Amino acid sequence: MVCGHGERPILRTSTKKDNPGRRFWGCVYYEVQDTCDFFRWADPETGGALQDSKIARCRKKITTLKTRLKDVE
Repeated sequence: MVCGHGERPILRTSTKKDNPGRRFWGCVYYEVQDTCDFFRWADPETGGALQDSKIARCRKKITTLKTRLKDVE
């Protein structure tokens, strides 16, 4: 993978409000000089069924922990 300058892109971390902490590949000259606008997410976007299953697992864990806490009290 190379950017428009023929360089290998750098793995960066998004600081934007819409994607905080999300990793992406960007031009080596990103925010330094004229960039070639090379941009590619490093990870697939989470959402839909994947996100729903994570939420379901978290809810189940919360319920389990609440039950265990009641048993301890």
